[in-house]
Amino acid sequence: YAISADASYKLIEQKSHEKNYDDTISGVEHFLKKYAKSDRLGDALTLAGAAAMDSHQDQLAMKYFTRLIQDVPNSKSVKDALNARAHLAESNYLLGDAARDYRAYMKLQGKTDSSLAKKILALIWVDGDWTAMKAALDAKELCNDDTAEECERYAALGTLAAGTAHELATP
Repeated sequence: YAISADASYKLIEQKSHEKNYDDTISGVEHFLKKYAKSDRLGDALTLAGAAAMDSHQDQLAMKYFTRLIQDVPNSKSVKDALNARAHLAESNYLLGDAARDYRAYMKLQGKTDSSLAKKILALIWVDGDWTAMKAALDAKELCNDDTAEECERYAALGTLAAGTAHELATP
């Protein structure tokens, strides 16, 4: 089983290197049916996600990256899958989803990235989810010395927005 799965994966990998996206994706689909329990599952899902992304099949790429994140959470490719999925979500205006994936990506990176933290805060703000924004403003990985100015600005804007909403609702 393992040798056969490895051989199948190597053929798919070759198609990927040739930038033959359709054959890469169909090869992975076959692989998933036959070798779903293989140690190469994460690698195959990574190839499929990248091929789908490179061929502008965003929903298909999301499917493969989501399966990788859920089914093979210890894969070395999960961090990159989160980042790719965040980019796809952002480009499709799913800003809350993008913020969550960027946050998970940053956590797996193991270090604070102030420019990414600022981007996450902006995505949450534009998405309009005040509950998520409050949670983000309380998160040390997002609001720290490097991002204090942005966090204070979003907190003030949130207070103003909440006050305006209350005034509009009051006759």
